[in-house]
Amino acid sequence: MNIIKDTVAPIIIINSPTENEEFGANPPLFNITIIEDNLDILWYSFDGGITTFAIKNNTLFNQTAWSALSQGEVTITFFARDLAGNEVTESVTVIKSLPSGLEPGIIAIIVVLSVVGGVVVVAGIYVFMKKRTTPT
Repeated sequence: MNIIKDTVAPIIIINSPTENEEFGANPPLFNITIIEDNLDILWYSFDGGITTFAIKNNTLFNQTAWSALSQGEVTITFFARDLAGNEVTESVTVIKSLPSGLEPGIIAIIVVLSVVGGVVVVAGIYVFMKKRTTPT
């Protein structure tokens, strides 16, 4: 009987997201490839491993955890461990950037409503003043 000792850690290949890719309020989708015949567990972290999330055959990050992150660089670390206990990590840094201010469409609506509102006010004042100065 031959006994084979597994001393080789899994290999993680991060297909996406890519380095310095920019994302907003929604987290990126991820796609990773794991090379390991005896994979035990796979997980990820946004904080170097303090808080971790199991990967269960999907490509979605935890929305609540992503929303709690500050804007700027976010390092996403993937972890893999095989049945022999060999563990490996791979990381990618992305940018979380939320838009500042209002969207251009909303700004246009506010401007139009302000102009229309201003015209209505001026017209109302004009009619009021006209009635006031007209002899009866």
